[in-house]
Amino acid sequence: MPTIVGHALVGMSLVHVARPWLHPAWLKPAYVWAGVLAMAPDADVLGFRFGIEYGDPLGHRGLSHALVAAAIIGALGVARLLLHVRKAESKPGARDALLLYVVLTLATASHGMLDMLTDGGLGVALWGPFSWRRLFWPVTPIPVSPIGLHPAVIPVLLWEATFFLPLFLGTWGMNGLRNVYGRALAAGFALAGTAGAFLYRLSF
Repeated sequence: MPTIVGHALVGMSLVHVARPWLHPAWLKPAYVWAGVLAMAPDADVLGFRFGIEYGDPLGHRGLSHALVAAAIIGALGVARLLLHVRKAESKPGARDALLLYVVLTLATASHGMLDMLTDGGLGVALWGPFSWRRLFWPVTPIPVSPIGLHPAVIPVLLWEATFFLPLFLGTWGMNGLRNVYGRALAAGFALAGTAGAFLYRLSF
């Protein structure tokens, strides 16, 4: 897996992309919950304490990393934020809730998608429970992060800074700039920085 920091930043960036269309009452909590839900699938490591093996359906990168789980977790996130806006003067409508659901589901699903880019582990059961086959993308440029607190996480964090930071800054710049050329420049920066990090990693 990438580190939980990398997962959270990707989830929060998805909220920022959708920010112009999200209901104002949901903006601040959506950032928090997208970050939390993007990290949530790694709660499956608690299964090790109960004798669940890594490669089991409920093991690490198993069902919790599947797209079905992301859809369910995204719905739970929306339900929680609906409680947050009960007393809001301007309440979100069904379209607002649907957009939030898409964003939170994508934030959760991004976890498994990113783990499939890592160079270690057993792969991701993306299609569980319909198939327990563990999958990787054809290229795996992201170094796998150790499970738990370990000094080996430091070089992974440094790598993520080169991989995620351009994407993160570019995403935020796209919404922070009003000028269309400025937004295009921010998008280009994000793509160029991330592509450069991919190519650098693949050169090893």
